[in-house]
Amino acid sequence: MKVLIIILLTTLLCVFNLNSYVRGFHYPDDPPECIESGEPEYTKAGALALIEGSVLVEVQVLASGEIGEINVIEPLDNNVYGLDQAAVKAARKFKFKPAKSSGRVVDCRVQFPISFYLRESRAVPISTVEPKYSKKALKSGLKGDVEVKFEVFKTGEIGEVIITQSLDENKYGIHKSIIDAIKQYKYKPKTIEGYPVDSWVEKSFRFFSVKPVKSKQRRKYNVPTIRKL
Repeated sequence: MKVLIIILLTTLLCVFNLNSYVRGFHYPDDPPECIESGEPEYTKAGALALIEGSVLVEVQVLASGEIGEINVIEPLDNNVYGLDQAAVKAARKFKFKPAKSSGRVVDCRVQFPISFYLRESRAVPISTVEPKYSKKALKSGLKGDVEVKFEVFKTGEIGEVIITQSLDENKYGIHKSIIDAIKQYKYKPKTIEGYPVDSWVEKSFRFFSVKPVKSKQRRKYNVPTIRKL
């Protein structure tokens, strides 16, 4: 699943809070215009904890167009994983064209969400090995699929291998052959926001065997002898 970090503004021109009146800011005739946004950076703790969602921030846009005070109105992680602070840092990167009231630039406050969505990459095989089946298995006459799942550690090494769909209950050693092959795989691990993590991979193996066909005895014919005259 490819996921992007997205900054969402409720409108292109931002949303105003009525508390602006109480805090000494005038409701402008022309609201500030967002001319540049900032992207938040995931913290390692937040990414590995798979935290997604939005932080609602309130930003003071000064008459100079600079960013003043920033407050978190609705937190995402209550400062446990550092995502609320990351949202504040992202909000600090925003640039606004200041608001106007009666033709004059004025201070105001705006609210908008800063959203965090994880970017992931799947574990990718670097090299694989084909299973080596025994003669007994190849002569068994069996055919079908063997489903497996196996763990790929963040180091790229292979961990536990589990047979999720059996073909012969390992009577002919098919399972062992598949597991031995998987153990030799090399993988590039899955990543979340660039951080390698443990993951599980599912794979299907299609097995075919051929029973030997007994050849019929050839009939012997007497070849006549040609005599010279």
